[in-house]
Amino acid sequence: MNQPPLNRLLFAQRVSDAVVSVLGEQAKAVILKGSTLKPEEFIEGYSDLDLHVFVDPSALRAPRVLSLDYALSVQRALGGLVPSEAGFDKLQVIFIDATRYPADWTPPAPGTYRLLHGTLPDSAAPLPPEQTQALAKERLKDCRRMADSLLDSIVDKPDSAMASYTRLAGTILKGSVFSADAALMIGWESPTRSFSERLNRVNEAAFDADDNSPLIRFFQALTDWQAIKTDTDRLRALFRDAVVSLDALSEIEV
Repeated sequence: MNQPPLNRLLFAQRVSDAVVSVLGEQAKAVILKGSTLKPEEFIEGYSDLDLHVFVDPSALRAPRVLSLDYALSVQRALGGLVPSEAGFDKLQVIFIDATRYPADWTPPAPGTYRLLHGTLPDSAAPLPPEQTQALAKERLKDCRRMADSLLDSIVDKPDSAMASYTRLAGTILKGSVFSADAALMIGWESPTRSFSERLNRVNEAAFDADDNSPLIRFFQALTDWQAIKTDTDRLRALFRDAVVSLDALSEIEV
């Protein structure tokens, strides 16, 4: 894996430090995930900065929701940061109960994250392959519902919102590709496998390895995001490809 550019790592550390400065001992660990760690997958102006913050449950008012005072204080600490300075579209900071990892999530596998603060709690220990596969199969069943939700959300939105909703569709679709790949896994396969390898495998299962499938078209088009994000017709075409792909993923036999 290529090393991420230093400016992105430094920006991620600034975000982590800002959060920890507010939460103090309530913050047990902060990890960096996603395409920031994989330069070959990072898309300038499209990719988010993804941080998971493991906190004492007393700092939460609901799963993945900080208490009111902490939420406002963290926003104040992060509000002056400009993600675009490091090439990010926005921040994606998720707060997780350090004592109870979300039952419907797959804990971070070694090699897929970078520790920025603290020690990863025991609750986030990797799952056995068979349990990872079972969770992935359950998430695949939800692809159709997510496609329905995307269509329902877009129908009354202005053209100016198309870029945001296409990005949302892309985020959901990429996560679904990971779920499909995990659902198809056999034995002890590497969790650090590249996204392109996963995509090709999932495309074979969903579209018979068609190189011009909606799934392949969507992710290939994203490499031209700076031009696409202001072209409403291309955004609609991409959005269509995302929904068609989600429908196909929901029908993969695993």
